[in-house]
Amino acid sequence: MRLRLRLALLTMAVVPVVISLALVNAVIESQGIDARARATGESATISAALASQIQRTEGMLLVLGSDRGFDRALTSPVEVDRAREGLRTLATASGPLVAEARLSDASGSVHLRMARGVVSAPTSRTAEDPDLLQRTLRLPAGDILRSGSFRTAGGEMRFTLAAPVASETDASVPDGLLALEISLPELVRSIGATFAEEGAIALVVDRESGAIVADSRTLNSALPQGPEGPADLSQALRTMAGKDENVWGGLLSEGWAGGSAQVASNASGAPWMVVVLQPTTPPGYPLELVLLLAGLAVVVVVIATWMSQQILRPAEQLETSRRELKQMYEAARADSLRDGLTGLGNHRAFQEELDRQIEWYKRYRVPVSLLLIDLDDLKVVNDSEGHAAGDEQLQRMGQLISKVVRFSDRAFRIGGDEFAILMPHTDPAGAMHLARRLVKAAARFDRELPFSGGISSCPDLAKTRQDLYSQADAALYWCKRHGRGSIDSYDPERDRTAEKAAAEDQTAAIIRVIAERQIRAVYQPIVDLRSGLVLGYEGLTRPTEASPFTNPGEMFAIADEVGHTVELDAACFDVVVATAARTIPRDKLVSVNLSPRTLEAPDFSVANLLSVLKLYGMEPGRLIVELTERENVLDIQTLRRNLAELRAAGIRVAADDVGAGNAGLRLLSQFRFDIVKLDLSLVQDGAQRDSSQAVLRSLRDLAGRWGAFVIAEGLETREQLRMVRELGMSAGQGYLLGRPGTNVELPTLDLDDLEAGMLVMQNANAPATIAPATETEAEAQQPVGAGLGSGDAGARGTSSEPAA
Repeated sequence: MRLRLRLALLTMAVVPVVISLALVNAVIESQGIDARARATGESATISAALASQIQRTEGMLLVLGSDRGFDRALTSPVEVDRAREGLRTLATASGPLVAEARLSDASGSVHLRMARGVVSAPTSRTAEDPDLLQRTLRLPAGDILRSGSFRTAGGEMRFTLAAPVASETDASVPDGLLALEISLPELVRSIGATFAEEGAIALVVDRESGAIVADSRTLNSALPQGPEGPADLSQALRTMAGKDENVWGGLLSEGWAGGSAQVASNASGAPWMVVVLQPTTPPGYPLELVLLLAGLAVVVVVIATWMSQQILRPAEQLETSRRELKQMYEAARADSLRDGLTGLGNHRAFQEELDRQIEWYKRYRVPVSLLLIDLDDLKVVNDSEGHAAGDEQLQRMGQLISKVVRFSDRAFRIGGDEFAILMPHTDPAGAMHLARRLVKAAARFDRELPFSGGISSCPDLAKTRQDLYSQADAALYWCKRHGRGSIDSYDPERDRTAEKAAAEDQTAAIIRVIAERQIRAVYQPIVDLRSGLVLGYEGLTRPTEASPFTNPGEMFAIADEVGHTVELDAACFDVVVATAARTIPRDKLVSVNLSPRTLEAPDFSVANLLSVLKLYGMEPGRLIVELTERENVLDIQTLRRNLAELRAAGIRVAADDVGAGNAGLRLLSQFRFDIVKLDLSLVQDGAQRDSSQAVLRSLRDLAGRWGAFVIAEGLETREQLRMVRELGMSAGQGYLLGRPGTNVELPTLDLDDLEAGMLVMQNANAPATIAPATETEAEAQQPVGAGLGSGDAGARGTSSEPAA
């Protein structure tokens, strides 16, 4: 990611430099285009001037050819003077343009000759060019013969214009011809060509031979010197004369700029053209511009590098912080998955490992067996000898299991006196063998350690986690009813009827609780850790006396087993909101727990939830919906959509038990929360372990970056209160600040007194009372994690449940 970011910034930095180069190059190229355009215009101008001059000369030739005096001069010597006068007039009008003029009769004898304005009669009758004579005599009257090639005479290039001399008696039969030798140098000189670019020249090129017959600099046939010498330029012009237009680009690359070729005459008999050349240099960048662009590129790259470092530094720091947080989080989470009394895994760890083992079976067909163990008569020990003796029994059982299990086995304490052992790659017979080893090892203790157990195995007896657990529990229940102190495997014939009956009874009990609302609401205060002000209350549920369940943990566990978690969540929500709307002041917040199963349910609707609030007169802005981290999220997209709709309706969303469940930081990374509630295991361990305190600090910082409010749960001792206040937590919740109860008009707390260990707030059914503080009160925790009320049911760290 860092490399991609740097490359992106460098690309953004280089783009302006590239654009600048393109613009400069376009400007330079435009200068070359302008030079070509000027050369083209000058070529056209010069070509038009030459054509005009030639047409003027042709007009004078036609006038003289039709003059009867020239015809008489051919037949009568007395008329020679008139013809001579006509030639002198032509010499005066054309100047040096006409280098030579000849009047010849039909036989080819030259009667008059004019050279450079001097008219004379030849001393001997020289013969005219037979080809020129014949071609001219065949022309109709009023037409002109234009020679198709050039010839050298008198050191200059010339071409011939000839017209027939009309007969006085019959105009259609010419008596002779009048031929004019046109000097190309003088022709070029006569147009007075001037050029915008210094050093530009005009060339007259013979299209048939490709020869350069005249130029505007030397007025002779000498070839202009180009950058590569005369031979190369001559070849280029010769090729161009052959109508190869692409050669012009090659000529320009040699240092000459030019325009398109123009034919200087409109007659097909004179295939020659005029070319204008302008010496130029190939497009280049001035040294100052190159240095400026290079400096600009260096500055831009340096700035881009500096910016990437500024951007990446906090990102790298955040990544390092996240990596350290993850390590500390995993360490703290490992502590939170360990039972503090026995050192074995707790119920939360058992649920995760059970899911993992079943998944391994589904993927790789790895069998697994489950052994559930229950200590016999632990309540008798607690009642007769005290809880310390009961805790000692639990510790001895944990030690026994740790010594007997294999390296691949996993052992847990899942309840007050219940233990579980997961044994991968083990069938029922192998599980029974380990159970017998436990019994033999227990017999060697000085003090009797009676227990019963039940075994099930996947896939021999069960295919799902629910079946595996219920079958092992059914086998354990059978052993407890038949004398205790024994261990047996699940027997389908023996246990199925009882298991089915128990499941039917549990389903009927849950349905009755939901239908008759055999639940009541209690509220635990959420306190501002800076001012001691009660911000709101978390709504929890308890079974009523009419309910068949003795505690909320059992109720929600049964609901999860029989598949009625969503319905029980809805009933609890209705009871909590209805009671809160009547009893809690309108300026206090109300927080409720909803299971991910409920929020992911197809029939869940935010509109239905809002209708419940409207029914009881509670504003959506007072409600906080807590989403527990203890359960896996199965449908992320549906959950994200429903949470977004809750927030859009004005309902705050809280992440509950952060730091406890198997989701880890994934819950926080995938969803947007207004409130982050830190799990009691992290809070309570933070007062004893630096690693847990570092996790709390990092979670606080992350929540601050996301703009979330932080609530520390499970505050039971003054050390924990002092620790979370020093960490700057926003609010707190726990037995030290108030137990769950029905009193919802608690006063502002004196946190300094509480931190000093002087007072603790008791939230009971009676008005608030002040009682001496104790440091051993444990905030109850849901063992299964099923929904509303999951924050304070069950037992943790002791063999007995604290009274609410």
